[in-house]
Formats: sequence, structure tokens, C-alpha cells
Amino acid sequence: MPKLRAAMCLDTIFTFADRDCVLLYPDIFYDIAAFSYRPSRKSGGIELRKEERPFIDVVAEALVLKKLRVVETGGNAYVRERTQWDSGANLVAVSLMPGT
Repeated sequence: MPKLRAAMCLDTIFTFADRDCVLLYPDIFYDIAAFSYRPSRKSGGIELRKEERPFIDVVAEALVLKKLRVVETGGNAYVRERTQWDSGANLVAVSLMPGT
């Protein structure tokens, strides 16, 4: 991720709204490189691998999903950047059933 205030942590540019739905800040998100820790061929070891596929595809695979539904933060570039300063991709969760 770039060293920018708008991208100081992953959840400011990429947030889950549901198991298969994410909200993301497109101005930064699509330039992120994905890295994965995987079991190593050496016994008990792990390796860090730079993924060639887009971050969104790597996350979907890790969750055993064919793909993720994506909602991009809206507006023009100015509006997106301005709301990003306020952690602009906030979500409110509403349950239709008590206790869920």
C-alpha cells in the first residue's frame, strides 16, 4: 500500500459489508499488490509469495468464493478523496432478525 494518510491501514480502503461483498476505495485499491503466506515445501516452514492476480481475486480464493461483489466508493475523484479523509467508507449494519 502507498504511504498515504488515505491508506494508513487496509480497512480504510477495503471493508467487508457481507461475507461476499466488499466496499473499496478505487483510487488506491486497484494499485495494491497482494502477498500471501503459504506452507513451504520445507517441513514446518512458510513462504511469502507475491501474487500475480489482483488483490480482490486472491481474497475471494482464500474465502473459497468464485468472486466478491464489489461496491466502490462513489462520486468523482474529489468527492472520494474528501470523504476518505473522514474514513469515508464506513458501513452501518442492520439486522432484520433480533440476535443476529
